[in-house]
Parts: sequence; C-alpha cells; structure tokens
Amino acid sequence: VEVGDGLDISLLGLARLANQLGRHAVAESHARALVSADARDSEAWSALGVALDGLGRTAEARSALEHAVQLAPGYGAARYNLAATLCKDERAAEALVQVEAAERLGVAHPRLVLTRARALMLLDRYDEAEAALATLVVGRPDDLDAQFLLAQLRHVRGDLDFAAALRKAASQPGAAPAVAMMHADVLRRAGR
Repeated sequence: VEVGDGLDISLLGLARLANQLGRHAVAESHARALVSADARDSEAWSALGVALDGLGRTAEARSALEHAVQLAPGYGAARYNLAATLCKDERAAEALVQVEAAERLGVAHPRLVLTRARALMLLDRYDEAEAALATLVVGRPDDLDAQFLLAQLRHVRGDLDFAAALRKAASQPGAAPAVAMMHADVLRRAGR
C-alpha cells in the first residue's frame, strides 16, 4: 500500500488498531510506512513508539515517542505514551514530567493515573502513589492493574489489610469474577 491520497489516515487507524489488539509487529509496519512518507507526522511516530514498546524494544520506543513530542509538544497522548515507556525504563522523574504535561494538555485517562503512581513509587513517594491508586480504585473497582498495584504497595508498606480494596470490590453485587480471582491471587502471593 502506498501512502498518500488519504491512505495515510487509514494506515494510522490500522496501526492504532493493531497496537490495541497487541499486534505490534503489524502496527510497526504501518507506522514505519507513515514516517517514511512524512517524517514530521507526530501521530505516526507515536504509533511507532507504542508498537516498539509492545515489542519490548524500550529504547527505540522511547526515541520514537520523544520524536513525536518534539514534533508536537501539545500532543498529550504522545506525552502519556512516553511517560509509560519512561516508567518501564525506571526513569521515574522524567516520566512524572511527561505525566504532568499530559494532564495539563487535558489527558484524563485512568492509565495516566496508574503511570503516575508507578513513577511516584519509583521515586519512593509512597503516600502520593497510594492516594492516587486509592482514588482510582474507588472510581474503577474492577481496574485489576490498579487494584493489584495498590495491594502490592500496601503489602510492602506493612499494611495488614493490604487487600481491603480488592475484598470490597469483589464483594459488591455484580462484581466481575476476575476481581474475586485477583483478590484470591493477591492473598495467595502473600502466603494467605
């Protein structure tokens, strides 16, 4: 497929969809076609960064996402994706800068809160991380990533009732079975 004549929008959509479906090699191929056709396409660079991150190529992902942000400093989604990649690379202070920039740009995705909490934990700012996670699980009790991270943080901090938020979420009428399974798994991992 040649890029141009409106196909660049379709390729970008395909790259994003492939990333969402975990088909990162396909997303990389589409995103690379786009950046080859227009090296100033920040959205294509961002899609490429997400694909590379999904493929475990963190340094390349970070470079692509930094390029996307450099091309479009007001592109909040690229800043969020860069923050997540920086966090995985344990570059927490840099990640937090990107989280804050994304928030200023109006990004309000729950994954941004999760990334903020991870960065804060890496910076040993546990009270702030716990507060962010606790707020997130109140609004989204079935968010298993947030629930697991909150229970893990509380366990490490010596909270004897570290899985309280999970227990509460699992006991709610209509709770997803995955929440109860996560509660049981967290307790099992802690030797209970």
